[in-house]
Amino acid sequence: MVWILVLIGWLILPCYGLLGPKKLYGYKKVLLVIVFGLEGGVFGFFLTFSLLVVLAEWDSAFWWKPWLSIAGGLVFFGLAFWLWWKRFSEPKITPIQLKPGMDVEKFLERYGRARKKTGKPVLQIELAEEKAAAGIERMREAMARGERQEAEQVWENLRKSGDMAGLQALLIQDRDEHGDDLVDRNKEIAAVAYMRGDNEAAIQAFEEILALKPEDVFALGYRGHIHEYRGEQTQAQGCYERILELGEKTNTQEWQAAAYGHIGGMYQGRGEMAEAEKKFQKELTLSEKLGWLEGMASSYSNLMYIFYVKKELAEAKKMLGRWLETEKRLGRLEGIASAYWYRAEMYRRWDYLSRAEKIFRKALKTHHKLGLLGGVVQVCSYLGEIYRKRGYPAEAEKMHRHALEINQKLGRLKGVANQYGHLGVIYQIEGNLDEAEKMHQKSLELYEKLERPMDIAGQYGFLGVIYQIKKDLAEADAMFRKALEIYIKLGLSVKMAYTYWILGVICQTKEDLEGARKWWQEALSLFKQKGMSREIKMVRDLLDGLEKKEIAAT
Repeated sequence: MVWILVLIGWLILPCYGLLGPKKLYGYKKVLLVIVFGLEGGVFGFFLTFSLLVVLAEWDSAFWWKPWLSIAGGLVFFGLAFWLWWKRFSEPKITPIQLKPGMDVEKFLERYGRARKKTGKPVLQIELAEEKAAAGIERMREAMARGERQEAEQVWENLRKSGDMAGLQALLIQDRDEHGDDLVDRNKEIAAVAYMRGDNEAAIQAFEEILALKPEDVFALGYRGHIHEYRGEQTQAQGCYERILELGEKTNTQEWQAAAYGHIGGMYQGRGEMAEAEKKFQKELTLSEKLGWLEGMASSYSNLMYIFYVKKELAEAKKMLGRWLETEKRLGRLEGIASAYWYRAEMYRRWDYLSRAEKIFRKALKTHHKLGLLGGVVQVCSYLGEIYRKRGYPAEAEKMHRHALEINQKLGRLKGVANQYGHLGVIYQIEGNLDEAEKMHQKSLELYEKLERPMDIAGQYGFLGVIYQIKKDLAEADAMFRKALEIYIKLGLSVKMAYTYWILGVICQTKEDLEGARKWWQEALSLFKQKGMSREIKMVRDLLDGLEKKEIAAT
């Protein structure tokens, strides 16, 4: 009987360990590990006993000495206990050592020659890295012909530090001396300047391109990006709409698809979700018609986010599945990792976070080596979120600080605002409320400058929570009311419902029972409209508790 139990345990429980949750908390982890340890002890006892019986003669007194079997059981108990404790404990985060330097050959292969060999349609407004690679190739060829002796030092610096400042200066010098192919040469200069965060030099090169070729989509697209990073929303949207006009005029559906994607992103940033969804659907339709996987991946991810915000989880999960499948077909590791990150959010399966983390850590080292600062920022932000969710605030702060510094260097106000917000959340978790408030205030100021109402409302919410913890209920109430005003204007019913619920909690804390009832009834009505059963039960319980309290008072 004992052997049957041991066999069942050693077959079923390890399978559960492999397929079950990656992280257990408190007594569950301790109990499960003790079970595995006891299994190991029982198994070790009988195994030791059996071996002694086989190896020793029956008439010898050696085999039945109990201390040998007990020792074997204890050894196996300790081994099993240690192995399963390691299995169900969070692994220690290994700090990422970021080494400077650029692998030029890898850069050229990835963004230059490789894409030219694929024969796939090339979208002009997504080619900054390829144009930079073309500039590197041009200087290398000139150096090989002996025309640019000074390029040797630039080349060496590029390999050692990854800094493209010397390359940018050399490309400008070469353009001014030769005066030919000015459009292509300025594209190379603009691409390098854009990647370095030298927005002024990039804008100047884009202006020269547009002076020679007013309908150049590459220059229009990236000039729009720079306007967007600076918070110049009107100018940015003007550039994207011009691309759409050119795409319709020339019947270039790739341009139309990309323009719809960028315009949709601007509507999404302003919280105009209905209009954003229309634009992303148009982008998706054209991308599917073209068989353009990059555009399809972008559409799926954007639509997934919109459905997720609206709490239409069935549609969000459908888009997420298609996004992940498309990223796998493209072989883009960062895209796959991002999809896993959202899977962890939606499915509450934290093993997806582990998969995403491994890919992001690898991508971060690659981006640093290639000098791709935009990629570094994106990956650092995701890693920071992962470390925060896994309970490593120090590592999370390090990632967000790194992303903040690069965004400041690149002059990307949206990125700076985003990282301030992340840092505020980390400080709040650590209990440093004053520093958290400071970070969220900085984020709020930038989002107001950028005219992004969704993000503004989000920061009002974070500040409201901080004031609530500080027991400054008047200020907390004011913050949540400001957030509510924006959500009502944008028609975001789920966000409205959660805000009604929090306002009710504040009223309850202030002993304003009538006010609490009013807010919770509003929340209940909206949660019912969305069919959110968990939230419906939560609010009903609050209203029932309120009623009991009033009855008791009378």
